Amino acid sequence: MKKNIKYLYIIFLLLLGISCKNKSSKYIPPINKSSSDKPSTNEPPVIRQLDSNQIVFKGSYKYSNGNKQTNGTKHIQGIITDSSFIYWSFTHAIIKTDYKGNVIDSLIDENQKYTNHFADLTLVNDKLIVTSEHWPPAWGKKSKIYSINKNNFKEIEAHPINLGKIEGAVNHGAGTIEHYNNKYYLSGYIKKGTDLIVSELNENFEFLRQINLGVNSPKNGIQTMKIINDEFWISCYGPPGTIDHLFVFDNEWNLKYHNNFSTIYGMAQNDKESFFVVRVKENITYLEKVSF
Repeated sequence: MKKNIKYLYIIFLLLLGISCKNKSSKYIPPINKSSSDKPSTNEPPVIRQLDSNQIVFKGSYKYSNGNKQTNGTKHIQGIITDSSFIYWSFTHAIIKTDYKGNVIDSLIDENQKYTNHFADLTLVNDKLIVTSEHWPPAWGKKSKIYSINKNNFKEIEAHPINLGKIEGAVNHGAGTIEHYNNKYYLSGYIKKGTDLIVSELNENFEFLRQINLGVNSPKNGIQTMKIINDEFWISCYGPPGTIDHLFVFDNEWNLKYHNNFSTIYGMAQNDKESFFVVRVKENITYLEKVSF
């Protein structure tokens, strides 16, 4: 009898062990993700170029450079768009086209009446806000911001700025500008190896503060700057023989990501899912529609 009870007890323990083993094999512990497992906020968006959506600039212009007459478009500096038109900034001209690239209106800077170098631009209500640069030794001393009526290209106002008065900003001319939340953000040429900086201005183009982006200038500072989906997209040349740089900051100027998608000739948001990028190939200037 005792031996039977002993055998029954052993069988019971064996069955209990099997039962526990089966239960433990089905148990899935909770996953506590470490910070390295979480989606990175520094991952750039997936950018897809849509070649079938090219918009070719179909204009040309004559401009004077001293006694020399030149035909062509010179170097594209930036673009901005509205629902009906594209506004192209070239070194010596601001040109308005439709979405087929046909010229509607233009401001040609004959004999450098306004500046020796138009730069990037933005659009505020009916005003094109255009930056201008001046070559050394006048960097930051003769730069101006121009306000141009987009409807007639005749009402033109100049707003002199003296970036040389801004501590640390003496090395950059007015090369790019953007408007966001009732303020202007201005930058441009910055010596290689020094930090990228942006100057914040009020609606009257008066200096408010300087923003150090904490990123070294790869070559000649900031070429283009645009708000895309409430973020600051900033484009810089790379050193000779290298690739260009795109830095994206949130609207409080925290760096989100950096990649090498080139937008140095200009960019502008199209809609929530796409934007335009300027391309130049074999003297043809055109826009590509690019999706996120």
